[in-house]
Amino acid sequence: MGIGTCSVAQLRITIQSALGPDYDPFFYRQLLRRSRKIYLFRSEYIFDLEMAVVVETPELGHATYVFSKPSSMESFLALYTRISKDDIRNNRESVAEKLGFLGRMIHGSNPRVWLQEVRRRIGERSDFAAAAATE
Repeated sequence: MGIGTCSVAQLRITIQSALGPDYDPFFYRQLLRRSRKIYLFRSEYIFDLEMAVVVETPELGHATYVFSKPSSMESFLALYTRISKDDIRNNRESVAEKLGFLGRMIHGSNPRVWLQEVRRRIGERSDFAAAAATE
């Protein structure tokens, strides 16, 4: 399967049908807000953020994978599409290092904990005024 890109408007039209029935869309929406571009690969969304790349599989039980911002997104995608998550976790052939793997976060039962960890890993500064307004 290849990689495709789409606009945020196009993605919103199809997102409900693509999300797993037990998946909390909070995770997807938080990444979408921060995304510059979204790539679709297999059943994964690859979010190109300002300072990182985040891979999200919208199914219960999957983790969010975070990578440092590559100098070439094309090179990142070319390598990422040839390997498995197991290759990344076990750093087979130094693939985690080559991709700039920063870690993964299990969604867990508290989305705010997940968001706090994602924000830390992508280098996003805390906006305490905005955080207070959403509580």
